[in-house]
Amino acid sequence: MIISSYLNLYKLICPIYDFGLILYFRYIMNNYIKENEDKLYLQNFPIKIGNSLPSKYETEKGEFLFDSFYQNYFLKMFNDAEKIIIYLTPFVIGINLDIILFYDESEIIKKINYE
Repeated sequence: MIISSYLNLYKLICPIYDFGLILYFRYIMNNYIKENEDKLYLQNFPIKIGNSLPSKYETEKGEFLFDSFYQNYFLKMFNDAEKIIIYLTPFVIGINLDIILFYDESEIIKKINYE
Protein backbone atom coordinates (compact mmCIF):
# COMPACT_ATOMS: atom_id res chain seq x y z
CA MET A 1 0.00 0.00 0.00
CA ILE A 2 2.82 2.45 0.83
CA ILE A 3 4.57 1.92 -2.51
CA SER A 4 1.25 2.33 -4.32
CA SER A 5 0.62 5.58 -2.42
CA TYR A 6 4.03 6.97 -3.38
CA LEU A 7 3.46 5.98 -6.99
CA ASN A 8 0.13 7.81 -7.02
CA LEU A 9 1.74 10.89 -5.45
CA TYR A 10 4.44 10.84 -8.14
CA LYS A 11 1.77 10.67 -10.84
CA LEU A 12 0.07 13.73 -9.35
CA ILE A 13 3.27 15.72 -9.59
CA CYS A 14 4.27 14.52 -13.06
CA PRO A 15 3.43 17.04 -15.86
CA ILE A 16 2.23 14.30 -18.21
CA TYR A 17 -0.31 13.34 -15.58
CA ASP A 18 -1.55 16.95 -15.59
CA PHE A 19 -2.33 16.67 -19.29
CA GLY A 20 -4.10 13.40 -18.57
CA LEU A 21 -6.32 15.14 -16.02
CA ILE A 22 -7.10 17.93 -18.49
CA LEU A 23 -7.96 15.45 -21.23
CA TYR A 24 -10.13 13.42 -18.87
CA PHE A 25 -11.98 16.57 -17.74
CA ARG A 26 -12.53 17.60 -21.36
CA TYR A 27 -13.86 14.11 -22.09
CA ILE A 28 -16.40 14.16 -19.25
CA MET A 29 -17.34 17.77 -20.04
CA ASN A 30 -17.80 16.82 -23.71
CA ASN A 31 -20.15 13.99 -22.69
CA TYR A 32 -22.10 16.29 -20.36
CA ILE A 33 -22.59 18.92 -23.05
CA LYS A 34 -23.64 16.30 -25.61
CA GLU A 35 -26.25 14.89 -23.21
CA ASN A 36 -27.63 18.37 -22.44
CA GLU A 37 -27.31 20.29 -25.74
CA ASP A 38 -31.01 21.16 -25.92
CA LYS A 39 -31.52 21.92 -22.23
CA LEU A 40 -31.57 25.14 -20.25
CA TYR A 41 -28.63 26.25 -18.12
CA LEU A 42 -30.81 26.51 -14.97
CA GLN A 43 -34.54 26.39 -14.39
CA ASN A 44 -34.43 29.83 -12.78
CA PHE A 45 -32.08 31.15 -15.50
CA PRO A 46 -33.81 30.13 -18.75
CA ILE A 47 -30.89 30.36 -21.17
CA LYS A 48 -30.01 27.43 -23.42
CA ILE A 49 -26.64 25.82 -22.85
CA GLY A 50 -25.81 26.55 -26.50
CA ASN A 51 -25.99 30.28 -25.82
CA SER A 52 -22.72 29.89 -23.90
CA LEU A 53 -20.87 28.71 -26.99
CA PRO A 54 -18.49 31.15 -28.67
CA SER A 55 -20.43 33.27 -31.18
CA LYS A 56 -18.82 31.64 -34.22
CA TYR A 57 -20.54 28.37 -33.27
CA GLU A 58 -24.03 29.83 -33.59
CA THR A 59 -25.77 30.44 -36.90
CA GLU A 60 -27.82 33.51 -37.80
CA LYS A 61 -30.93 31.33 -37.44
CA GLY A 62 -30.08 30.65 -33.79
CA GLU A 63 -28.87 27.09 -34.34
CA PHE A 64 -25.87 25.86 -32.39
CA LEU A 65 -22.92 24.13 -34.07
CA PHE A 66 -21.96 21.80 -31.23
CA ASP A 67 -20.13 19.25 -33.41
CA SER A 68 -17.94 21.94 -34.92
CA PHE A 69 -17.24 23.33 -31.43
CA TYR A 70 -16.17 19.89 -30.15
CA GLN A 71 -13.89 19.14 -33.08
CA ASN A 72 -12.39 22.55 -33.79
CA TYR A 73 -12.10 24.05 -30.32
CA PHE A 74 -13.07 22.10 -27.25
CA LEU A 75 -11.17 18.86 -27.77
CA LYS A 76 -7.94 20.64 -28.76
CA MET A 77 -5.28 21.38 -26.18
CA PHE A 78 -4.01 24.87 -25.29
CA ASN A 79 -7.28 26.73 -25.93
CA ASP A 80 -8.60 29.13 -23.33
CA ALA A 81 -11.70 28.16 -21.40
CA GLU A 82 -14.85 29.62 -22.90
CA LYS A 83 -18.02 30.61 -21.01
CA ILE A 84 -19.60 27.23 -21.62
CA ILE A 85 -16.70 25.45 -19.91
CA ILE A 86 -16.59 27.85 -16.98
CA TYR A 87 -20.30 27.85 -16.28
CA LEU A 88 -20.87 24.10 -16.70
CA THR A 89 -17.89 22.90 -14.65
CA PRO A 90 -19.80 22.85 -11.30
CA PHE A 91 -22.48 20.63 -12.89
CA VAL A 92 -19.94 18.22 -14.36
CA ILE A 93 -17.96 17.76 -11.14
CA GLY A 94 -20.94 18.23 -8.82
CA ILE A 95 -19.69 20.97 -6.49
CA ASN A 96 -20.17 24.69 -5.83
CA LEU A 97 -17.29 26.63 -7.28
CA ASP A 98 -15.71 30.07 -6.92
CA ILE A 99 -14.03 31.12 -10.16
CA ILE A 100 -11.56 33.99 -10.51
CA LEU A 101 -12.12 35.83 -13.78
CA PHE A 102 -9.45 38.30 -14.83
CA TYR A 103 -11.28 39.69 -17.86
CA ASP A 104 -14.61 40.57 -16.23
CA GLU A 105 -14.61 44.08 -14.79
CA SER A 106 -17.83 43.74 -12.79
CA GLU A 107 -16.81 40.86 -10.53
CA ILE A 108 -13.43 39.25 -10.08
CA ILE A 109 -14.76 36.21 -8.22
CA LYS A 110 -17.92 34.56 -9.46
CA LYS A 111 -19.75 32.06 -7.31
CA ILE A 112 -21.27 29.35 -9.44
CA ASN A 113 -23.60 27.08 -7.54
CA TYR A 114 -24.26 23.50 -8.46
CA GLU A 115 -28.00 22.74 -8.50
